[in-house]
Amino acid sequence: MTQAPFLARFPIPIALVAWLALGAVAQNVPPTVTVKLDKPTVSAGKAFQGTATVTFGPGLHGYQNPPSQDYMIPVSLTLANKEFKLAKVAYPKGVVKSVAGDQAAVYDGTIAIAFQGTAPTKVGKFKLKFELGYQQCTDENCFPPGSVTAEVPFTVVKAGSEPDPEPEPAATVATEKPSASPPTEGLAGSFQRFFSEGNYFLLFGVLFLVGLAVNLTPCVYPMIPITLGFFSNQAAGSRATRVQLGLMYMLGIGVMYGLVGGIVSGLGLGFGTLFTQTWFNVALGLLMIVLALSMFGLYEIGIPAPLQRHLHGRSGIVGAFIMGMLVGVGAAPCAGPAIAAIAAKAAEQRNVVLGTAMFTTVGLGLGLPYLVLAGTAAGAKALPRAGGWMTVVKSILGLIVIGVGLNYLLQAFAANGQVVTLVWTGFGLASALYLFLFDKTDLTKVVLRIKGAAILGFGLFGGMAFQQYQQVVKDAELARLGAVTRTNWIPFDDASFEAAKASGKPIFIDATANWCAECRHIEHTIFDTPRGIVALGKAVTMKIDWSTGADQAYVKKTADLFDISGLPHLVVLKPGGEIHAVKNQLKSVDELEAVLREAGAE
Repeated sequence: MTQAPFLARFPIPIALVAWLALGAVAQNVPPTVTVKLDKPTVSAGKAFQGTATVTFGPGLHGYQNPPSQDYMIPVSLTLANKEFKLAKVAYPKGVVKSVAGDQAAVYDGTIAIAFQGTAPTKVGKFKLKFELGYQQCTDENCFPPGSVTAEVPFTVVKAGSEPDPEPEPAATVATEKPSASPPTEGLAGSFQRFFSEGNYFLLFGVLFLVGLAVNLTPCVYPMIPITLGFFSNQAAGSRATRVQLGLMYMLGIGVMYGLVGGIVSGLGLGFGTLFTQTWFNVALGLLMIVLALSMFGLYEIGIPAPLQRHLHGRSGIVGAFIMGMLVGVGAAPCAGPAIAAIAAKAAEQRNVVLGTAMFTTVGLGLGLPYLVLAGTAAGAKALPRAGGWMTVVKSILGLIVIGVGLNYLLQAFAANGQVVTLVWTGFGLASALYLFLFDKTDLTKVVLRIKGAAILGFGLFGGMAFQQYQQVVKDAELARLGAVTRTNWIPFDDASFEAAKASGKPIFIDATANWCAECRHIEHTIFDTPRGIVALGKAVTMKIDWSTGADQAYVKKTADLFDISGLPHLVVLKPGGEIHAVKNQLKSVDELEAVLREAGAE
């Protein structure tokens, strides 16, 4: 039997290796620019407009104008002809992607930049010379800023000698610069991205789901059968009346939350500072822990008897509406983490209408299950019974809410890394131990699966927290033993390089620039950490700086000396100056320690 060729037997691995190889050697191919004028001839002093089409090479991107971060150099279009005036340039909206740990808007593929200018009073034939400034990156490396030009013929004639209707104005240029603050994580980070991208459909969708999720918290779940019982007593078996009561109940919750959103937005950013106050975080944390105890059967949360009697005495829809408003207040503490993020963002917007709409959406999500259950024939009977698997679910939810309360307490006392990781270690392991030893729910198949998954999840959480605790302790000890607070970076030049080679220590050279996103990420997450500082302290550390305004002769000389085509570019040399390793990426402090140790660092 004839064997297939070697490459044919491994098509996928070979293709993958080839693709990775191509990506690793991606070059700083300049973008191509073509310019098209709406009219190649205009009267003297009149306006003209056109479009510059820019195409970036495969795997390359430039930064949106205006940039997402201050250090990013955006794509820019200028006109070199001094006789002409470029009045407006309309840059498109970029695509948001993760760049070195930050969210940034970038251009890739092909984009169109509309522009509008004014012709001079001098008539004649010209060549308009457009210049596109850019600074490109791949997903792993950044390249020095550059520029390309494009020329297009243009004729200016005497005014009135040729029909010349005024062109339509170019697209409006965005003047508001996106926030340069680092994006936050979690729910607040999602809200920030939705706002920055103008994606209100997703924003309100998430808010609605947050409201639905609040129904599973200890502040709300025990109230559901009580509320549905109230509907049944008022409706006297009429489905239509129950639906009407459920709708008014839902509207009551929505109105209460909407009022809160309007007040928060009206107060502005001052409300957001409430969550930075120690007393507030302590009170909120303790309240959430106390409320969570209801999930373990220690007590039941219900509406006070006098208030229930008062509501029963009212007409149905009024009582349902008021009851919904009260439940909206009672549910707020259990929605603490979500409400905090929503409130801070609503306060930041200072838009009462938007803030009211945001909170109303949460309230409607919270009230929807009541409306749905009120319309069913079973009503409260449609809810899972308190026993069996629901008992385990309630216990798990209770443990989670206790964790949220602990988080507020840790924030209140500004606990250090060792305390935080130790608390989360204890919380995860104690939660798993409680479910394993003290939860007495009958072990049906469903209960066993739910409990087993929860025990595994809490155990893994505690184990990961303990690993972090060990690392924090190690970092603190290394920083103490290292007796240094920062790395002494020496600017690279001939004299300092010769002195470094004569030092008898390994040499670590960091080629960087203020426009290199990945360089900044490596510096922050590796070089500036306690372990990173200690590791670099065992070598002579030198920096090649290609930041904006760097001397081009210096750039060329260092590029030739160390074969630098893009940044980051890290060179590790053995004592005496022999190159040991060259890296364009550094993923961890462990990798830094290993390469320095291999180069002879003690």
